[in-house]
Amino acid sequence: MARSTRFFSLAGELERVICTLKPGDALPSEQTLSERFSVSKPTLRKALQELASRGLIQTVNGVGSVVCELPVGIMRELVFLCDDLVFFADTLKSFCSKATELNYMASVVPLCGNLQERKRIIQTVLKRNPAGIVLYSHSTGKLNWNGALLHLMRRSCERGDLLSFHNGEAVAGMVKLLYRKNCRRFALFGTPSVSASAAEERINGFLDGLRRVRLQFRPEYLCTAGTPPEEREAFFDLFRNSASCPDAVCCLNDTCAGEFLKELEKRNISAEKIMLCGFDASPAAEFFRHKLLTAAPALEELGIRAAELLIRRIENPNFSEITETLKTEIIEIG
Repeated sequence: MARSTRFFSLAGELERVICTLKPGDALPSEQTLSERFSVSKPTLRKALQELASRGLIQTVNGVGSVVCELPVGIMRELVFLCDDLVFFADTLKSFCSKATELNYMASVVPLCGNLQERKRIIQTVLKRNPAGIVLYSHSTGKLNWNGALLHLMRRSCERGDLLSFHNGEAVAGMVKLLYRKNCRRFALFGTPSVSASAAEERINGFLDGLRRVRLQFRPEYLCTAGTPPEEREAFFDLFRNSASCPDAVCCLNDTCAGEFLKELEKRNISAEKIMLCGFDASPAAEFFRHKLLTAAPALEELGIRAAELLIRRIENPNFSEITETLKTEIIEIG
C-alpha cells in the first residue's frame, strides 16, 4: 500500500483498538502504537486526527489520546449487494476475507423480491453510509446513489467500476474445442434457470464460436426458455435421426445440461454419441452420467479483486473508474 495512504488502513486498525476499551480509557502511547503497527509517528498522528475528527478520541494534556465514545456505526464498512448468494458463495467469502485483511469490515446484503423491494433494501444500505458498495444485480432500476462509492459486477447503472468474467468468450472457446473433436452440427439448449442477461451473453458467445469455425447457425438447433412447445418438440426430434442429430449441444449452464439429459431420457433418446457442454462448473455436474465440458468462472478471484479495487478507490479518490474482466477456465468433468 502506498505510504501516502497508509493512515487509512491504520485508522481501521486503531478503531479496532478503541472497540476493546471504554469511554475515558487512554490509548497506548504514541511510541507503543507506532512500534506495534510499524509506522512513523507522523503517520500515526494523521490516523489519530482522523479518529478525533469523528469524535472517537480526544487529546488530554498529560494523558494522551483518550476514548470519548465507542463507534456507534461501522465507519469502514464495505457492503456487497447480491441477488445470487448461492452462485457467488465463493466470491462473497473471498470478498469478506480480503476486506478484513485490509482492515475493513464487510457485510453481505441479499437483494430479493420485486423491483420496489430491491430499491428499499438498497436505500436502507445507503442510509448506513458505508465506505463503499459492490453491486451485483440483474435489476435495480434507477436509483439515487447520493455520492456513494459504487463498484459494479454487472452493468446495472451508468457509473462505477465494472468487474466481470468472460461469459461469451468461454462459450466460444468451448465451441472451438468441440469443433477440433470433429463436431460439425451444434445445438444450443437453455432453461429459465439462467438469467436473461447471462443467457444473452452466452448465446452471443455460442454464435460467435460458430462464426470462428465458419459454421452456419441453423435456428431449428436452438431451444431456450422462450421456445414454443411445438418448436421444442421439433428440436428434440432432431436427435432421433442420425442425419440431423447434433454432434454437440451447448447448454447455457450445468443445470441446463442436466435438464437436457433428462429430456432425452424421457423420450428414450440416447445421449451416448453427443458431446455436451455447460457453464458454471457446478458440483452437481460430477454426478452426471455423461462427460461435460464446462466453464469455471474465477469466482474466488472475483471477490478478492472487488475488495481490492473498491478499497483502492476509497483510499485514492483520484483513481479513475476501470473495467476488468477475469479469465474463465474451461474444464472437463466426468
